[in-house]
Amino acid sequence: MVKHRHLGLIGLISLSGITSLLLGTPAFATTVEPIAPRIAQQTANSDAADQIYGEAVELFEQGTAESLRQAIPKFEQAVRLYRQAGNQGKEAVSLNNIGRVYSSLGQKQQALDYYNQALPLFQAVGDRGGEATTLNNIGRVYDDLGQKQQALDYYNRALPLRRAVGDRGGEATTLNNIGKVYDDLGQKQQALDYYNQALPLLQAVGDRRVEAATLNNIGAVYDSLGQKQQALDYYNRALPLSRVVGDRRGEATTLNNIGAVYDDLGQKQQALDYYNQALPLFQAVGDRGGEAATLNNIGYIYHSLGQKQQALDYYNQALPLFQAVGDREGEARTLNNIRQLTLPAL
Repeated sequence: MVKHRHLGLIGLISLSGITSLLLGTPAFATTVEPIAPRIAQQTANSDAADQIYGEAVELFEQGTAESLRQAIPKFEQAVRLYRQAGNQGKEAVSLNNIGRVYSSLGQKQQALDYYNQALPLFQAVGDRGGEATTLNNIGRVYDDLGQKQQALDYYNRALPLRRAVGDRGGEATTLNNIGKVYDDLGQKQQALDYYNQALPLLQAVGDRRVEAATLNNIGAVYDSLGQKQQALDYYNRALPLSRVVGDRRGEATTLNNIGAVYDDLGQKQQALDYYNQALPLFQAVGDRGGEAATLNNIGYIYHSLGQKQQALDYYNQALPLFQAVGDREGEARTLNNIRQLTLPAL
């Protein structure tokens, strides 16, 4: 039997396209002189776009699969209006955020398409912070697609830009993501080095959401090294932070990872309890990859307990989700688990 381990860990996509790049008052000067009709129309378009953009952000921050899908047409409408107003900077922010939504929904190629539209606009207006965010986000998509060297290339382009603009939170996010790549490549000490560079920066800027992700990722390194108690210590530091900031995806990932530790320790019922807490959270936020991994892990518990039909039911729920999000490794592991259950006994 093979478990799908740790959901690939949280390598958080930067949310600075939603927070530090959040739009403010349109940059049009007030004057008592008559305003030319074209400029008046541009101002009207920009005002309307700001309002629609704000509505899209509210939907995004609700974090459910339904609200994320509802945010897309609003961001798209904002893009059109900013383009008509000639505001490339805000157009780029909106394009980046559409990519962020598609990535959250597991539609990685669509995410990449929007990020690649945003990137040259940020470069054109000289917004190095926005450029860094988008480079980071492109790196994360390649990371999710298993293209680790391309992911590293984009992260390493983002990192000096983060530092140049003094974005310590963004720097920490990218350090965390580089650590995740090295972790996935089996270079555990390098991974820990990057995670431990990220952690004090996150604590300094008070970014508890990404701090929780980094604690989770450090826990996963110790877990993979067989240091289960240290892993639990880090996971249990991460979990309340995710809950405090309302990060249900992060909470679900850490719950899944705690379940995996208890599973490894032979405490099957405790493992099942944690997996069953994680599952509805993944479903609520529309994270089909996380849902698939947790269904697979629940199936594995029943498999190890000899409850073969229940195990098969969970594996068969996991399989189409892995296929839908293009996770070939997860698909292969689940198929292997199904095959072990259905092979005739020798």
